[in-house]
Amino acid sequence: MPSITSWVRLEPGARGTDETVGLEARIYDPLWLLGRQWQLGEFQGTDGGSPVVARLRAESALLTRYLPGPPQSAEGRRYDGRTQPLETLVEREPVRQPARLLLAADAGLHFLRLLKRRRLSRSYREAYLQRYAAQPLSAEQRSQMDATGIRSFDLLAGRVPDGDLLYADLRAALPGLPAEPAIDGGDAPQVQAAVSEWIAWYESMFSEPAGGESAWIDERLEYAFSVSAPTSAGEQTLVAREYIDGQLDWYAFNTASGLSLGGAADAPPQTIVRTTIPAAVTYRGMPAPRWWEFEDAQVDFGGVDVEPEDLARLLLIEFAATYGNDWFVIPIEVETGSLCSVRSLIITDTFGGRYAVPDSRSAGIPWRMFQLAPDQPVEGQAGANWLFLTGDKETTYSLVQSGFKLAIAEERNNPEPITHSTKLVLVDREGWVRGFYEGVGQDQTEQLIKDVDKLLAEKS
Repeated sequence: MPSITSWVRLEPGARGTDETVGLEARIYDPLWLLGRQWQLGEFQGTDGGSPVVARLRAESALLTRYLPGPPQSAEGRRYDGRTQPLETLVEREPVRQPARLLLAADAGLHFLRLLKRRRLSRSYREAYLQRYAAQPLSAEQRSQMDATGIRSFDLLAGRVPDGDLLYADLRAALPGLPAEPAIDGGDAPQVQAAVSEWIAWYESMFSEPAGGESAWIDERLEYAFSVSAPTSAGEQTLVAREYIDGQLDWYAFNTASGLSLGGAADAPPQTIVRTTIPAAVTYRGMPAPRWWEFEDAQVDFGGVDVEPEDLARLLLIEFAATYGNDWFVIPIEVETGSLCSVRSLIITDTFGGRYAVPDSRSAGIPWRMFQLAPDQPVEGQAGANWLFLTGDKETTYSLVQSGFKLAIAEERNNPEPITHSTKLVLVDREGWVRGFYEGVGQDQTEQLIKDVDKLLAEKS
């Protein structure tokens, strides 16, 4: 039989057109919420204020020495990061033949142009050509160049000076001029001005290393070098053992306390004192601070797919959603190519309280995200408390069997000739055995980790 279908639509009915009350998001009993905050001890917090003023005291020391190659104590060449990027100094290579021939010819032609612009009593073109003329290509040089390069050089050979030969003589004669060719006394200032302009242009074309100077390590296919800066505590040397290419940043370096590049007496460090207003850290997708404000939909931390074992992702979401608004930045300008060390940081909050933010090292806090790590482990740091057992076979076997009471045997026909126990032994520096653990059991492994932490705590 036929049926009757009907719909009922529910619509909100507003008593007025004013949206103020709704946007205020009022709560029914604010005193109850205040009471609960009192019961839970939220009013006892001492970190409820926001920083409004920050006073920073730091030290900035320019990098003044550079030494290519594996780290070592040697006299480093002088370096000024304000005039040359460190990446250029590290990665530069000689401009090789045969391209150098055309560049030298073009450089010689440019010198003649600059010389022609000067007001001289006579022309010195032929005099410079007679002494520094670019020579015709040899058969070997022709075999290394393409047809276009050969035609270009043949056109210039004998008609322009060789820029490389010209530069070597002119640079060596500064601040004067070479004895040959002879320049009239009245023309000498004008020629000298042309030479100075040309040398500045020539040196700006390429940044080339001195003979035999290279930071490239062939067997590792990477760069290695050292730099140093004179600080108030003495010369601080930084080493980069595994730089690939691209952009150098602070995390490419480690500190090397035992190395010196001879820069202890260079320009002294500068003291930086700044009083500024901290700015809250902002990033895409962070929770909006204002009520009814929608967050940026381009980054959705709530949509990140994580599993219980994805600790890094969980920490990222926790930081972004919960603690992101607890971080502040202080704008401090420092010189390019400098080593900066913070001496003190004093924060004034909204309640007028002044707090000195301690150094994580002096406070005993294991926070080293923005600190340079030592090049070699030192006493008390990770890696320095552990020794690798090695030695001749008889001594090692005797120690393992008699000292650690572990099974070990040798099977000559086995692809893996040494058969050893799956147990682990924790031994302190005094040689005392602190525990035996089954290496393939999860419970035993977790217990080993706990005991290791206890042993490190005893050492510290």
